[in-house]
Amino acid sequence: MADLARALSALAEAVDAASGIVPAEDLAPISQIADQAHKRHGFLGDTVVVALAGGTGSGKSSLLNALAGHEVSGVGAVRPTTAEPLAWIPANPEPGLVRLLDELGLDRRVGHSHELPVAVIDLPDYDSVEFEHRATVETLLPRVDAVIWVLDPQKYSDRALHRDYLVPLAGYADQFLFVLNQIDRLDEAGLTAVLDDLARRLSSEGFAAPHLVTTAVRPVTGEPRGLDTLVAAIGERFEAKRTAHAKLLADVGRAHGWLEEASGLASGSEGASMAHWEQAQRAAVDRLSDLVAGPSVAKQAEQVSERLATSRAAGPIGRLGALLRRSRFGRALGSAPDHVSARQWWSQPGLERVLGDLSRTVTDVSTGFGGDLGRTLRADLTPAHLETSIRASVEGAREAVGPLNPPAPRWWWGLVGAVQLVLFAVLVAGIVWLWVDGVDRDQVPWSLIMIGGAAVLAAVLGWGTRASGRRAGRQNAAGYRSGIEAAIGEQVRERVGAPVSSALDQQARLAAAVSELGRVVSAVSLE
Repeated sequence: MADLARALSALAEAVDAASGIVPAEDLAPISQIADQAHKRHGFLGDTVVVALAGGTGSGKSSLLNALAGHEVSGVGAVRPTTAEPLAWIPANPEPGLVRLLDELGLDRRVGHSHELPVAVIDLPDYDSVEFEHRATVETLLPRVDAVIWVLDPQKYSDRALHRDYLVPLAGYADQFLFVLNQIDRLDEAGLTAVLDDLARRLSSEGFAAPHLVTTAVRPVTGEPRGLDTLVAAIGERFEAKRTAHAKLLADVGRAHGWLEEASGLASGSEGASMAHWEQAQRAAVDRLSDLVAGPSVAKQAEQVSERLATSRAAGPIGRLGALLRRSRFGRALGSAPDHVSARQWWSQPGLERVLGDLSRTVTDVSTGFGGDLGRTLRADLTPAHLETSIRASVEGAREAVGPLNPPAPRWWWGLVGAVQLVLFAVLVAGIVWLWVDGVDRDQVPWSLIMIGGAAVLAAVLGWGTRASGRRAGRQNAAGYRSGIEAAIGEQVRERVGAPVSSALDQQARLAAAVSELGRVVSAVSLE
C-alpha cells in the first residue's frame, strides 16, 4: 500500500490528459474515482496516523503516555502544556510517513515498538491562548487518518470546541473518535447523563453515530480504565484503512482498464493515427509540389537553359537567333521566352485529389480521437477550410521561394562561343577559298577540309553546349522544386497540420499517462 498515493497521482494525471479526448460520459465514472480518492488528504501508507485533540487539562498527553507505557509527552493541568506537536511513531517509519511529518513540520518525534502500526500526534490544546496553536490544529486535522477528541466531564460541552471545531469539521465525522476521559470523577448516574447529553449534542451537530469511548487513564484511585477499548478502536481503524486501500487500489486498476478501452489505446491506435497523418501530409506536399514545380516546369526550365547556353556558346549564328527570338518580330511569331513562365497551378489536375485525401484523413484521425477533441478537429478542418488553407499554403510558399530564374551561365560557355566564332571564320574562309580556287583533282582539298572540319567541330560543340544547358536546367529545376517542397511543407504544417499535431500531442500525452498508470498499478499490485 505504500505506493497507493503514487497510483492515485498517476490516475489524476491520466484523467486530466483524457479530458477532451475520452467522451464525457465514459470519463465521468473514472473522474469520480479520482475525485473520491483525493477528497481526503490523510497519509496513504499502512501506518494509521492519529491526532490527539482536546482542551487544556483534558488528559491528551496522559492518554498518549498510557498508550506508550511510559512518559512521552509532558502533562499539565491548568495551562497549555503541548506547545509544539509531538509525533509518537514506529521506530522504523515508512518513508511516506517521514515525508508527511516533514511536510507538516513535525520535528518532535519519539519512536515506539507498539504492535499496532500507529503514529499518534499530540496536538496543541484547541483552547490555547496562543493563536499559532489553534492554527496548527486546523492545519493538521485534514491530513491525518483519524482524530481522537479527548474530552473531560467538565468541558465536554465547551462552546468554543463545538462552534469553532466540531461543527465546521462535521464532514470528517467518519474519522472522529470521541474519548470521554476522567470518568473516575463521575458516579454511574452522572456518567450516563454526560454520555447521553454528549451523544445528543454531537448528533445535532452532524455526527449521526458518534463513536464514544470512556477512559480514566490517570484515576485518583484504582487502576486505569478503558485503555484496551481505545486500543481496539484504533486497531479497527487500521483494518478499515487496509480494506479501504485495497478497494481503492482495485478501483484504480479498473479505472486504468476503462481508460485504455475508452480512449482506444488498448489497440495501439495512437501510433496508427500519427503514422496515418504524417503519411497523408507528406503525400499532399509532394503532389502540391508537382503542381507548382513538377515535370512540365522542369521541361520548360531545360528548354530555357538550353536556349541560354546556345545564346552564349553557339557563336554568331546562335547570338543572332537569340536576338531575333527576343525581338518584337520573334515574339509576334510566338517564339519561346527566355524564362520559365508562371503557371496557374490550381488549374492543373490533381488539386481535388489532394483536398479529398486530406479531408478523408482528417475524418479518420479525428474519429479515432473521439470526444470533443475529434469534433473540434473536424470543425476546424472542414473541406472548405482545407481548400482555403491549402491555396494559402501554396501561394505563401511561392512568394517565399520566388520565381524560377534561369541558371547562372557556365564559365566555359563563353569560351565555347569564342571558339565558335573562330570556327565560323574558318568556315567562311574555306568557302571563299573554295569559291576562288576550286579543287584540283591532284591536290589535297584543304578548302573542303576546312569547311567540313569547322562544320563538324561546330556541330559537336553545339550539341555539347545544348546538353550542358539542359543539364543545368534540370539541376536548377530540381533545386527549385526542393525549395518549393520545403516551403509548402512548412506552410501546410503551420496552416493545416497545427491543429492535427496538437490533437496528436494530446493523444500522445494521454497514452503516456495511461501507460504510466498501468505501470504504477502493476507495481503496487505485485507488492
